[in-house]
Amino acid sequence: MKQQKAMKLGQIIYKLREERGLSQRGLADAIGVSSSLVGHWEANPTSVPSLQLFVKLSDFFHVSADYLLMEDRKVNPSEFIDNNKENSLETNQLNTLKNTFLQLTNENKYILIGNALELLKEQNQSSASAPFKKKSQAL
Repeated sequence: MKQQKAMKLGQIIYKLREERGLSQRGLADAIGVSSSLVGHWEANPTSVPSLQLFVKLSDFFHVSADYLLMEDRKVNPSEFIDNNKENSLETNQLNTLKNTFLQLTNENKYILIGNALELLKEQNQSSASAPFKKKSQAL
């Protein structure tokens, strides 16, 4: 029974990857593994990703772990995705940011977080003073 589930998992990884127009190398780069490992998951019925990589796959494809494990995949996860372009763009930006962040060294992660907090602080200060500027200009 395990072999049957693993084969179905490999098939669903293949299907999700193909739906997004990704090569094995493209998926591998996105989740930080080798393309041969992606090929191994797709072709080998006894090969299953580690829990950490399983979570990365689930996050990357925007599907639940249940969807990846289900034997009956009658429900298409895209039915649950908000088709609003703004939300889709934000989701894509967040995924790109997350995938990039995960590839950074710990030192660079701290630098990035520090820079992001500084930008947010500047943004908040600018937006907080903006209404006062408009009022004083109107007088």
